[in-house]
Amino acid sequence: YLLAIQNQLAQEKNRYNIHLAFIAAQGNSLIVSDYGQLELTILILLANCKNMLNASKTGEDFHLRTVINMYPYIHEVVEKGQVLLEWHPQP
Repeated sequence: YLLAIQNQLAQEKNRYNIHLAFIAAQGNSLIVSDYGQLELTILILLANCKNMLNASKTGEDFHLRTVINMYPYIHEVVEKGQVLLEWHPQP
C-alpha cells in the first residue's frame, strides 16, 4: 500500500515524534525529505530574480518577507522585536 504521509510535520516542529511510527519493511527504504518552498525556489531560478536569489541563499522566508513589506505596522513590530517570527520549541 502507498500511504499519504507527505503532510507530516517537519521533524523540528514535530514535538510528538510522529515520524517514528513509520518504518520501512525489511529490504525497503523510507526516504524523508523537506521540499519547503520548492515551487517558489524554482520560479526564482527561472526568473533569475537577483533579490530573491540572494534571499534564498540566506534561507529567508519569502512569504514572511512579502507580508513585512506589504504592511508597515508589521514591519514596525518586527523591527522592534515585538513579535515572534519563528517558533523553535525546546525538547
